[in-house]
Amino acid sequence: MGRKPKSTSLKILHGNPGGRKLPKRVPGLKTGIPKPPQWIQPRSWARKVWNAFARELDGIGVLTVADGAALAALVSAYVDWREASDALLEHGLTYERISDRGGSSIVARPEVSIRSDSWKRYKSMLLEFGLTPSARTRVSVNPKREKSALQKLIDRE
Repeated sequence: MGRKPKSTSLKILHGNPGGRKLPKRVPGLKTGIPKPPQWIQPRSWARKVWNAFARELDGIGVLTVADGAALAALVSAYVDWREASDALLEHGLTYERISDRGGSSIVARPEVSIRSDSWKRYKSMLLEFGLTPSARTRVSVNPKREKSALQKLIDRE
């Protein structure tokens, strides 16, 4: 509960205002594109989405080989959101339901709640990877093939 803890990199950037000791070793995971899970078939639309997000995240240096599950969650949420959105464009937001007694009512299509839920999951994962304008201000990236600037600062202490 409460606020997420501030990362070591942000503490350094802000001058470590609390004055507490910073950890000497920050986990240095290997950057790169993780292997996609089996449910993402090689020639599927989800694989194209995986590859697009993976290339983008790898290019900015925030993706590590350990991020496969998080990337899969991002892809899954996006695919669900997109498919529900496409279905709603084709069929509309509502339909007429006929009851057993012959009455009718207008109800929301199931895709409305699917789209809403998947959007929340998608947005959450976008934030985790720093892919929204406000989230980008809170993400620290590690340059590829070099010791990170953060690790260099920590090593000097």
